[in-house]
Amino acid sequence: MMRATRMVAGLLLAGSAQAQEIGNAGPYNARFLQGGIGIERPLARADALVAANAPYTIAAWVDAGAQNDASGTLIRLGMPAAARALSLENGRMVLRDGAAVLRGAVVPKGWHHLAAVSDGARVTLYLDGRRVGGGAARTSAVAAQIAIAPATPGEPHFGGQ
Repeated sequence: MMRATRMVAGLLLAGSAQAQEIGNAGPYNARFLQGGIGIERPLARADALVAANAPYTIAAWVDAGAQNDASGTLIRLGMPAAARALSLENGRMVLRDGAAVLRGAVVPKGWHHLAAVSDGARVTLYLDGRRVGGGAARTSAVAAQIAIAPATPGEPHFGGQ
């Protein structure tokens, strides 16, 4: 039996005096089948966002599933080998930015807002507007590519209720 989930995701350029209007950055409103495919798009006019030490915000509304054990990448900026990615691992919120891995809280059953906010040197993780983690994580340079619930070989694909 396949389960579907609905996720609204956005990627924002934050902290820049001259913010760019980034093409294909979202918002996205989509349903994903467990084991299915995601959405992948190039980002236009995103040079400032994808640069090293750039500030960013990644945010999503997610229904993490009935058993609070969902796993998979929710939003990835860049390519699998070099990326900034907001994910769930066994129901726990995780941000990967280059070699840095920051873990947040377990996401409860139902709809919740997840966000990772970086000033280019530090990241703060939020669950429903409440700080649930963070730390030092210098922003890595990544390709101008966005992926929402991507199907990545060797990794679980995001699925839930």
